[in-house]
Parts: sequence; C-alpha cells; structure tokens
Amino acid sequence: MACAWLTASSLACRLVNPLSAVNGGVWVGATPVTWRRIDSVTAREKEATNCTGSPIPSEATPSWFQLHPRLVDLIFIIAIFSYNVPIQFGAVPRHLWLGTGLVVSIGLCAPGLMRRQRPVTTYVVIQLVAVAQSLLGISLLVADAMLLLAIYTLASRKGWWLSGGTP
Repeated sequence: MACAWLTASSLACRLVNPLSAVNGGVWVGATPVTWRRIDSVTAREKEATNCTGSPIPSEATPSWFQLHPRLVDLIFIIAIFSYNVPIQFGAVPRHLWLGTGLVVSIGLCAPGLMRRQRPVTTYVVIQLVAVAQSLLGISLLVADAMLLLAIYTLASRKGWWLSGGTP
C-alpha cells in the first residue's frame, strides 16, 4: 500500500525508503498529493500502472455537457420555448393582442443564452419581463421557469448575498 497512490512512474515505486523498516514502508516527508503532482508533470503516460500492476484510472474526462455548455443552454431554452408556444395563447387575456404572450415568452427565454457570462443582467431582464407579465395580467407560463434558472445561476456564480439569501 506504500506506493498505491503513485500515479504513473514505475521507477518511483522501485525507490527504496531508508526508513522502510521503521515506518512500515511509508514514504516520509512527501504527501500523496505531492507525488501526484510530480508524477503528473514528469510522466504523462497513456496507461499508468501502480506498484501492484493494476491500471490507474486517468483523470476524469469532462462530459459532453461540460464541453458544450452554451449548446446545452440553447437546447434547453428551445425546448422550453417550443413547449410554451401553444400554451401562451391561452394565457393571454382577451383584451390584449394575441402576440403579447409570444413577446413575453421571448423576453423570458432569450436572456437565458447569456446566463453563464452575465448572470446579474440575465436575472434583471427576466425579472423585469416577469413583472410586466404580472402587470399585464398574463397567467403563469412554462417559460417562467427561466426565472428560477436565473436565480439559481445568480446564487451559484455571484453568491447568496446578491440573490437575496443570508450569508
């Protein structure tokens, strides 16, 4: 178990610790984190093995969702908007123009495209559109879920103090 945390260098596993009889073979003066850093810099092998010969899993590769966050946001926003389009016609009061619901839906969904870069701006724009929606008498829409997403993004990226929570 003394070398089990070494990552790539088989040579490091063969090094002899002069105090191995005293401390049970554990390296003195170097932490596993230090050895991981040294190994990751000095030996970038495709298939690393530890002292026992079993393969060491490589660093976690990012998922497709992590590699393409803007595309994921776009797909999510298109899904919400397209689900919202048939519903919004019934949510608009009769005294308003029928396209008002479509304008409100666009106003709720479109700012979501910039939520990762500008979370405060996104939240303010979506909040203003939601207030206008309430003042116009338009009932709740599916696109109002974008307000919850904007609050989540604001809290996760800017801290609780800005999103209305307590520190």
